[in-house]
Amino acid sequence: MPADDVLDLKSLGVYDIVPAQMAFEFCLPMLSKDCIVLGDIGTALLTTKWLRPEIEVQAVLDKDDDFQKRFVALTQSMNIDIISNYSNSQ
Repeated sequence: MPADDVLDLKSLGVYDIVPAQMAFEFCLPMLSKDCIVLGDIGTALLTTKWLRPEIEVQAVLDKDDDFQKRFVALTQSMNIDIISNYSNSQ
């Protein structure tokens, strides 16, 4: 598993992974409208929905985790789909 794929997402069919050192916003203009942006709690998902509302965005949140469930209402208000783990996206 490559160092930039610590969650082994490529084995699930993920096409590209944005390196943690890169500001995600720089990638937004290059994304096709039929891609899916998948991530955990962070500004990348909110920024994607704000600047590219036509792109499908999925948040991996554990609704039973006290910290993560604080973000459920915000995530849903932004029309970001919530999934419980990476393996059940799509």
